[in-house]
Amino acid sequence: MPSDSPQVISDLDIRDEFASTPPESSLRDIAGILAKNEVKVILIVDKGKREVVGIITEQRFLQACATGVDPADSVAHDYMSTNILRLLGDTPLQAARDLIDEKEPDAVIAMADDRKFRGYLSPEDYRYLRSLTKGAPVIPPAPPVVISDVQIRDEFASLSPEATLRDVAKILAKNEVKVILTVDRDKKEVVGVITEQRFLQACATGVDPEQALAHDYMSTDILRLLENTPIQAVIDLVEEKEPDAVIVLTAARKFRGYLSPEDYRQLEGSPVQEKPPLSDDIITLTEDEVSTGVAKYISNDTNAPVIWAEDGSEIAIHSDSITVLQTDGFARFSVDLECDQTDREKIPVHFYVGPVDELNNLHASCEACPDGSAEIVGRWGRHLQDALWDGLLATVSEAAGNHGNRLAQGFGSADHLFYIRLVDGKPIEQDGEKGGRKSSTSKGKKTSKTKTKGKSRKEVAAK
Repeated sequence: MPSDSPQVISDLDIRDEFASTPPESSLRDIAGILAKNEVKVILIVDKGKREVVGIITEQRFLQACATGVDPADSVAHDYMSTNILRLLGDTPLQAARDLIDEKEPDAVIAMADDRKFRGYLSPEDYRYLRSLTKGAPVIPPAPPVVISDVQIRDEFASLSPEATLRDVAKILAKNEVKVILTVDRDKKEVVGVITEQRFLQACATGVDPEQALAHDYMSTDILRLLENTPIQAVIDLVEEKEPDAVIVLTAARKFRGYLSPEDYRQLEGSPVQEKPPLSDDIITLTEDEVSTGVAKYISNDTNAPVIWAEDGSEIAIHSDSITVLQTDGFARFSVDLECDQTDREKIPVHFYVGPVDELNNLHASCEACPDGSAEIVGRWGRHLQDALWDGLLATVSEAAGNHGNRLAQGFGSADHLFYIRLVDGKPIEQDGEKGGRKSSTSKGKKTSKTKTKGKSRKEVAAK
């Protein structure tokens, strides 16, 4: 171990991630403290003896609630864990690891030479300790490329929205389950999530888990991503939207898995490719050129508002409002839509087209559905994605054709520019995968009717 690395327990950061309270505190009080993100464990301190007599972790709290107790009427003393390993602060890390592995305590407390409390060794501290001490070598897995390469089938369970919080606690009390997905059986979709943190926040308000329903306390800000979404796009979208949960869907919009916070932390450590020098066979389009090209495509070169009609419903698309932001591998479109049920609303549609160090395919990924009011995106969200995507491909194809009738081989975005790699050859059909769809990249390909579920969506100039 390098000389500047931690050598003994007291060298670790053992003064964080915990709080303390007396044994007479209620479990409701405990929930209020644990609900704070920076606190992972409560040390139960006997003020008379001036020592830690027990601990309550999030897991222990959940186990207590799973028995049916009311947190407001239950005290910490009756539910705390007491299997505590006390080590001196100058204990070498290897010795500490060996003792912890042998005794498997509920908690590890660091003590000063005079036996006074020095700090708490958290599970995170222990994982770091293990990385610094002897153990079997671990071969790191290959870095993931798309979100489906991540382990997204673990750490969750599902319940009905009508389940009680006690039902939630029974499942969360299992170490391998970190979140409950609330599933509407009729719609066959995830409508909310309850994490350990959300459960603690609910209990801190004084509710009785025996009576409270999951529906009333679940978080509903869910980011839905397709399984072929590239890793960097996942990181960027999660950072931008800060959702309560990330759900992974197949191309057919069926549930594939759940991206846990631990999964996300691993993604953040994934390697990022450096940009190589651009070649002479690459052209660029400005944001204004792309938005203008897509607007002309959608409005049939008129740049006027367009009306889409389907099954008696209509929506107005203001093609002159289309804008795009081209950075970090994204083409982030925005367009104004309105219908009889809503005012004019700006709808964002984001495509991850890839970084400029690749430029070797015409694929892109997008969200399962754009953000916006249900009246607009519920019926028209995917149609809008289709139209913008087809318009983008048409704009790319036209730009390539204007350079000696060449074709687009691949694209990406960076620094407010859309990069296109050119290749000689005749027009071919390419898979423009946006959620499993295919779009033509043949030069000049444009249509004013789009087939959706066997029905024609008409595009006509608004009166």
